[in-house]
Amino acid sequence: MYETMLALEKVRSLLGIADDDNELDSKLELIIELVATRLKNLLQSEKIPQKFQYILVEVSIVRFNRIGSEGVRIDSVEGESKHYKEDGDFAEYMPEIEEYLRSKNGAKRVRFL
Repeated sequence: MYETMLALEKVRSLLGIADDDNELDSKLELIIELVATRLKNLLQSEKIPQKFQYILVEVSIVRFNRIGSEGVRIDSVEGESKHYKEDGDFAEYMPEIEEYLRSKNGAKRVRFL
């Protein structure tokens, strides 16, 4: 719970949402909850390690900004064009996640000589 509350504060700050403007909080909380669940699954962990908290914030902002354009690769409105990644919101973080998993799984190995 703490990780999502802290993420909410950071997401609100980065999106420039005023402290007294709570209109979007329920939507942001749902986005953060869904992103946190996915990240925990990728990390194979019940909690998100501190060093990966930034991923929760950054992917939540990406998802918020993409509302209304889900499933779209290219969105163009009045001359402004946005290109969305096809390989998923976590793609750029996968090398770090995979390295974490390798080190996590490597620590649990037992070798018999």
